[in-house]
Amino acid sequence: MAKRLRRRSLTAAAMVTGVTMMWCAAPAAAFTGGYEPQTAVQAPWYVSVHGKPTKGASWSCSGVLTTATTVATAAHCLTGGGEGVGSGTVFTVYRGTVGTTPSQAATKPTIISPSTESDLGRLFLPKGFDNATAATSERSPIKTKVTGKSGYLYGTGLTPSGPATSINRLPVTTAELKTPVRAKIAANHTTPPQHACPGDSGGPLMIWRDKTGGGRELVLAGLIITGAGTCPLQPTGTTTVVAWTAKFNDLFVAATPQS
Repeated sequence: MAKRLRRRSLTAAAMVTGVTMMWCAAPAAAFTGGYEPQTAVQAPWYVSVHGKPTKGASWSCSGVLTTATTVATAAHCLTGGGEGVGSGTVFTVYRGTVGTTPSQAATKPTIISPSTESDLGRLFLPKGFDNATAATSERSPIKTKVTGKSGYLYGTGLTPSGPATSINRLPVTTAELKTPVRAKIAANHTTPPQHACPGDSGGPLMIWRDKTGGGRELVLAGLIITGAGTCPLQPTGTTTVVAWTAKFNDLFVAATPQS
């Protein structure tokens, strides 16, 4: 059964740069199987997020650049240590998997929609990453613009064999949830069943959209927020719950000048 995955639900731990790290989990994405490795060049808007609290275990999540200096991720990725936003937790944003370069310290963790609702959060960077671009977003307030579409979920969480060694993506189709929710949709990989794993929370859902004049482009439609809390080799679940980003304009606000 899908569930919201907070720190107390996390059971997988890994050693990253000598620090015991808990993984913020998420829904049906790209990591139990069927996923495709991607490079930072192939996913120029993708980032991963590491949170180091003042005490206790660190944690890792996924994220996406919505402007050159704005990172969107799951809200529970900003409170994974139980300390809450603004409590002294140090956030580091990586252009690939956690522990790789380049990376930057992030500031101003902000809850856009709490984990009890749509579970969306934001971080700011002091400057843009070289060779990175912000994701183009589907901003229409009409839900049919983001359902019934094909695309991919992206993340750098766990796989059945251990921590991801690359940005991974899982082909999915989008749909309305069985019990519709205003700002949430479903991303499904059904043949065979696959879902995301701990560490995929905050990862982007990118869907195909027709371009004016011909051709297609991948655009941001949502962020992974809930799903299974384990990473089995042969899962039974197929649905990822995704927060529909078009409903939250604050995710697309550029950083204010850093003091």
